[in-house]
Amino acid sequence: MKKLFFSLFIPTILFSQQWKIDSLFKRADAIKRQSKNFFLDTDFVNTLNHLAWELQYNDPDTALYFVRQSLPLAQRTNYKTGIANSYNALGSIYAGIGENDTALIYYRKCLGIRDELHDEK
Repeated sequence: MKKLFFSLFIPTILFSQQWKIDSLFKRADAIKRQSKNFFLDTDFVNTLNHLAWELQYNDPDTALYFVRQSLPLAQRTNYKTGIANSYNALGSIYAGIGENDTALIYYRKCLGIRDELHDEK
């Protein structure tokens, strides 16, 4: 019974995650096509951060690529929530690959901004 459950359940999870990642890629592409100043768009920053979050376990290198794009864009526009989300994603990615000291640095940066924003996430 356990084998049947896992053989039905695991592919469903993997398919739904891939669908979400594909959807985020399409969203980022649409934002780029709609505006010449897409790099100033907070929705673009959020989409890159969501991509990083979704990819962090299966493809941490690609997740780092996206979050390293989102962080400078958020900083350029002083989008504090986007900066905090980028730092949180970086912390999670580095924790996932076993670089706990680096993860802690980014988690602390995230916490500092969230405290400043009175965000209790």
